[in-house]
Amino acid sequence: MELNPSYTEALLSLSITLNDMGRYEEAKTVYRRASETVEVAGASTPGGIFRGRIANLHAELGELYLALGRNEDAILEYRKALAAAPEYPDLRVRMVVALREAGRMAEGLEETEKVLAGHPGNIPARIQQGILCYLSGDKASARRAWEDALFRDPTNKLVQLYLNMLDRESTGK
Repeated sequence: MELNPSYTEALLSLSITLNDMGRYEEAKTVYRRASETVEVAGASTPGGIFRGRIANLHAELGELYLALGRNEDAILEYRKALAAAPEYPDLRVRMVVALREAGRMAEGLEETEKVLAGHPGNIPARIQQGILCYLSGDKASARRAWEDALFRDPTNKLVQLYLNMLDRESTGK
């Protein structure tokens, strides 16, 4: 939910879990948030309630294509997912990975900018931004992206690893 605050299925699952734990007030609050998310997302329109599910199915297919090395097919599925649910930043980050794997660094950077414009605290997008900058030869921008991610999530081991890699490269060790 941190990556995608409007992920209705996750909100509903959390509401049920909190209710089962006897945390009724928290469960009600989360359920209200899920209801508001559905209203804002257009669930009242025909088929609107299924947009998130359709988007996630396209994303799952994109993941399979990506695992098989079929990067262009994965990108196509992520584009379909984003057409169904453009407000899901996690889908856009997944597409960034596929673009990176396809060697389309400039497009990947454009997509990370879209995510970060609406969600500046999105750590996975910031990490991908750093990777894309690094692979494009812009180590200073990569460092800035990863340092920002580490500032927002000081215990993130992956970000620490990337920054350590840059430090080793700069010292020649």
